[in-house]
Amino acid sequence: MAKMYVAALIAGLGLALVAGCGQSEVARENLEEAGTRDGGEAVQEPSGTDEQVVIGGYEVEGPEGRNISVPEATVEREELDGYVDEVRPVIEDTVRDVSGVLEPEASFEDGRISVGIDVESVEEARDAAEEGLEELREIEPPDGLEQIHERLVEAYERAIPAYEDILSAAESGNAADLAQTVEESFPEIERLAAESRAILQALESAESQGIRP
Repeated sequence: MAKMYVAALIAGLGLALVAGCGQSEVARENLEEAGTRDGGEAVQEPSGTDEQVVIGGYEVEGPEGRNISVPEATVEREELDGYVDEVRPVIEDTVRDVSGVLEPEASFEDGRISVGIDVESVEEARDAAEEGLEELREIEPPDGLEQIHERLVEAYERAIPAYEDILSAAESGNAADLAQTVEESFPEIERLAAESRAILQALESAESQGIRP
């Protein structure tokens, strides 16, 4: 794979994704009405048939100390299931692990420290994010999930220019420029991973925590 080496020591470049995980408490209610038949036999009247689930309504810890808010939403269970089936493969296939995006490889040569960035990995991650954004834009979220869907779209929209900036800096060969660009752009790449996975976790958690209106 093509690698570009620049003379720089990128101090403090953290590659560990820090994402807290939170879960909302979802109440379960069963509205039941009991009648009495002749002879004293109890009979239960049927309750509503449209099941709803509550999603989000909390924050999780994100990279750079920036909390990630998962908006609260209420949606029909059947529509939630269909939405999760659509967005899960998009997130899993197009949000790359941070360690596979930037791979600094330090070496010492001629008295200088060089840091190599795997340009191909950055390009592949950028291309994957662009594909994910296009797929998300084609998904029509069900009523109640519009804000959550918009958060996903915005996370991709912020990450793509960050990839582009890093690639441009790497192509220039300017060590100082590359170091500064990575420092400024890397948090948005981390945030895409943290935010998309926090939202997916909230959606999947809601699937098993339904309430009946």
